[in-house]
Amino acid sequence: GLDPSETVQVVPAEAGEHPSRSLEAAFKHPMTVKQMMMEVLDFAGKPSRNVFESLLTFVSDAEDKERAKAILTPQKEELPRPVFSVTGEEIPRLNAIHEETLTTFDVFKRFFPNLKLTIPQLIDCIGVLKARYYSIASSRRFWDGKKLELCIGIVDWTAPSGTYRMGECTGYLTRLTDAVKSAPVDRPVTLSCSLKATAFTLPPDDTYPIMLVSMGTGIAPFRAFVQQRAWLKRNGRPAGKIAVFFGCRRPHEDWLYGEEMEKYKEEGIVTFNHVAFSRVGAKKVYIQQKIAQEAELVHSLLVKEGGYFYLCGSSRNVPQQVRSAVIQCFQKAGGMAEKE
Repeated sequence: GLDPSETVQVVPAEAGEHPSRSLEAAFKHPMTVKQMMMEVLDFAGKPSRNVFESLLTFVSDAEDKERAKAILTPQKEELPRPVFSVTGEEIPRLNAIHEETLTTFDVFKRFFPNLKLTIPQLIDCIGVLKARYYSIASSRRFWDGKKLELCIGIVDWTAPSGTYRMGECTGYLTRLTDAVKSAPVDRPVTLSCSLKATAFTLPPDDTYPIMLVSMGTGIAPFRAFVQQRAWLKRNGRPAGKIAVFFGCRRPHEDWLYGEEMEKYKEEGIVTFNHVAFSRVGAKKVYIQQKIAQEAELVHSLLVKEGGYFYLCGSSRNVPQQVRSAVIQCFQKAGGMAEKE
């Protein structure tokens, strides 16, 4: 077996070979075998066809090869005979594995418990973890550079078998949070992370109005905007109007930062705070409808006052529907033609 504490350095197999950017970034520095298994290789991810195609190449055990072939066999094709794991469980096809949302680790443990691969084979077979990007939901100045907050929606579901599952990264963060809360003493927790430049930036002039339209966790960067302008106002500096339009299902379920935004409105930091609840009452109300109802406000902020418009958290046809609602506001309140 492999020594978990052993330090390894991964390099291209052949001189002149250029690894992918993800591989190059993941193995830029030496690491222990334990670090590689826990922090780099994607054992907790969805097993692709490449996993089992690689097993056909790497494994020497005839039964393991047969199991890999069975998994890769299309559902519509019949096998000569059923194939079983060492525990007697019938080997499922790849689509069934995906439907049950089994991870690569689940598959190896249940169907290939005696599998032995070298480190290079594991890298080729499994691949590396992909970075997860979350918007920062706080202003550095607001917290005096001492705090950074994220707004992360927990991804969870129940598999066809009835097994409760969580997303790879959000599950990790949830377990980490629970562990920190239950720890007998406060201890710092170190995470591997980095900052990436964002497309969202505030206007060059702090007095320009901003219209912030978001759904769900899309409110994250806009909360940072609001905090930034709160910092300006509390320090006696001029700050423009803020109009918040937020869409969610229910007020007590996913109205993120709802009470906070109401307090900012009372303080005069948020000028307008409009919320659309799509699962309250007999009639569904969506964010584009809320925007269309505020024609005078939208036209005044964006046209008369030269404000900036932002949209985040879009899904399906929402961006186009929001755009149409804004155009309707311009036409209704400003008499503008659609081409304008």
